Amino acid sequence: MKFSRTWLAIGLGLAAPAVPAAEMPTDAGVPLSIDIRTSVDQRWRGFRKGGAVAHGKRYLLASVKEAAGAVPLVRPVNEGELLRLVRGELGKHGFQEITAAQKPEIVLTVNYGRGFLRNPHLEDAMVDETNSENTTIVTITSLAQLMRQREANFEEKVQKAQFEKLFITVTAWKYPEARGEKPYFFWRTVMAVDNPDGRDLNLALPAMLAAGAGYFDREIKDPEVTINSTLPTGTVKLGPLDVIEERTGK
Repeated sequence: MKFSRTWLAIGLGLAAPAVPAAEMPTDAGVPLSIDIRTSVDQRWRGFRKGGAVAHGKRYLLASVKEAAGAVPLVRPVNEGELLRLVRGELGKHGFQEITAAQKPEIVLTVNYGRGFLRNPHLEDAMVDETNSENTTIVTITSLAQLMRQREANFEEKVQKAQFEKLFITVTAWKYPEARGEKPYFFWRTVMAVDNPDGRDLNLALPAMLAAGAGYFDREIKDPEVTINSTLPTGTVKLGPLDVIEERTGK
């Protein structure tokens, strides 16, 4: 967890020169386009997928950390607040954090950061970005990919997914029954937004998690689901409405 330090200049009869504060990015009232991507463990039956199965909801939250990357976020993430938001959204969707006497059904890890994510619209294609022409070459390797590329707005979706993202990833693992047991993947939900150079991830976290929590341990047919959300600038509570009639004297 990172903390910022404030240096106080103290002088005898000398005043420290005024330093203008850095402008802080804000998402207040700005519509967010939140992309949700999911993957769920498939139970194979021979050479066929048996379909996703529901997993337990009693969880142990094992870790929260920033994903390794060369480019830093515009503001360090408050990991304590991130944990509070994750726990809150989990509770809204029926997940229960274990007590000291309980055994978890799933182990959760949370990662966040900025970077270029794998394009979900090209999952069934072979992508070569290392050729000498410095271009991206996509080779269609399945009928599913061919049909997908004929859908409306396909190219727009591909281009949007290629942009650098701010993201939060919540992953569920099987609780190990024995020491040394290898981690076994259950499900993963990725929530991503654009504009990493001008967006404070702290401000986008509530909307991103609220949009993505409904897709925890849930398989979606499309490569991703996009939810348009507006971050609230405040809360207004209206009380009972009283109508006051204007009285005029004669």
